[in-house]
Amino acid sequence: MEPFEVKFGTPTPIPFREYDKNLSNTDIDLAVFIAGRAVVLDYDPKLYEDEESVKVKIRGNALLLLQNCLMKWPEGKSVMGINTLEIIAETLDREFSAMGIRTKSEITGFQLTQESEEMYKTLRRQAALKTSPSRSRAV
Repeated sequence: MEPFEVKFGTPTPIPFREYDKNLSNTDIDLAVFIAGRAVVLDYDPKLYEDEESVKVKIRGNALLLLQNCLMKWPEGKSVMGINTLEIIAETLDREFSAMGIRTKSEITGFQLTQESEEMYKTLRRQAALKTSPSRSRAV
């Protein structure tokens, strides 16, 4: 079988809770749009007739799998952290594998909604102000 690519994305933003002990003990609700692609390396021919049925399965389940991934994020770990895209892709690969589809996934887009982006930036600014050494002027 030749590998083939399936693109997917979230038509609506996915809500998630952002916990970050390192950012002023952040605990806020945010929402994100996610896009990605899965390169299908192999699939179980007993479960799927052809490539098109595999594509339908991936696209039909991507939103739910992404929601589950974000909802089950380890407590105390930041979704907005450094390895987020890799963690999501690895989680998708495991979930697709459980469906009889072997993939190599990549997250190509992770965009907070405008409201979430503004809230998160505000939080980061506040945290930066709290950790900055106070400056005093000599009189």
